[in-house]
Amino acid sequence: MSKLPKIVLSAEGINSHAHIGRGLTLGAFLDCLRYAGMLEYENNRITLYPPRGVDSWKWAKLQMGRLESFGFQPRIEEFSAGGRLLKSGLIRTKIVEYEEIKMLTRGLYPQRYCPKTNEEELSGVLVDSSGLTTISIGRGFENPKRGHKVMLIQRDFNGRKHYLMDTSSRERMCAVAAARWCPGKGKVLIAGLGLGVTALKLANRPLKITVCEVDSDVIKLVWGRLISWCEKRRYPAELKLEQMDIQTHLRATTDLYDFIYLDIWEEPGQVKKDDLIALKELAKRRLTKYGRVMVWQESRMKR
Repeated sequence: MSKLPKIVLSAEGINSHAHIGRGLTLGAFLDCLRYAGMLEYENNRITLYPPRGVDSWKWAKLQMGRLESFGFQPRIEEFSAGGRLLKSGLIRTKIVEYEEIKMLTRGLYPQRYCPKTNEEELSGVLVDSSGLTTISIGRGFENPKRGHKVMLIQRDFNGRKHYLMDTSSRERMCAVAAARWCPGKGKVLIAGLGLGVTALKLANRPLKITVCEVDSDVIKLVWGRLISWCEKRRYPAELKLEQMDIQTHLRATTDLYDFIYLDIWEEPGQVKKDDLIALKELAKRRLTKYGRVMVWQESRMKR
């Protein structure tokens, strides 16, 4: 019987509240693995198993590097291919037809773009690509009951992945918060196109929306889909794209806005507090009398 690798590490001293990226804590990450049948916890010992349908030894090597970067001291052991992991099967994700997913797949989710294996659930099913940037659909480490999400991923020239954005429940909540503070009419400026979630949320109002985005690959993947979807739904908003960074636009424009939404960072910890204050002050100069500036996840940036 063939042998497969499993990764074993001590649970002593683990900070379950430590953030490991994309707003995910280590404790939440481990809980997701446990739910998927890829993790066991017993006698202060954590054991990670490879998902089905992947190169298990390649997976083990990758996870060892990640865990070591978090400060752990993992080791690899072998287990029988007839072990309990292989009985875990596919974790079914609830099909929730969020509007942003339908928009980004041109209405072909879940009929065409829908994960069918655990590996596809975690890494995503490719929808489209431009250059080194891709959009894909999967569950990642979200709760299966919350449905799938779209992931915007960019690779560097060494092949390493950088998650620029996704349509997770956290991102949807941020878009809902922006919609609550945005007026029902007037001019709106959005810094950062991303996956178009915020612009889509505001498009059903009679607004004049300007979106600033610098990445040409992101524009190719998202802007056309957003415009096409809004036209088919006959949304009243007027959408305009400016391919430039937000600082350049704010210094060059003579327009005044009723609402400015700043969302140009991958992680809240990317921006320094002084830089954020300076950007907000620059944005405030382009507001109308009762206008408002809102920053994506600002409360977490100020920690």
